Amino acid sequence: QGVCKSVIGRRLETSVYWTVSDANYLSKLGNIKAVIMGPSGGNHHSPDEYVHIPSVYALAEILNEILRG
Repeated sequence: QGVCKSVIGRRLETSVYWTVSDANYLSKLGNIKAVIMGPSGGNHHSPDEYVHIPSVYALAEILNEILRG
């Protein structure tokens, strides 16, 4: 959350929900928690799906900072 605040000026909203992703495989291995995050947009998995380009750059910067430690 600290990295997100420094990059985008706020903490990310968090929620817990069921999803279909590779995180499902991690949970079957034991009590392994996963974080799923991505750029903002809408109309997911439809012909009208879109992404806010600035959020793609922000996500790349967040992931870069996390990986750099």
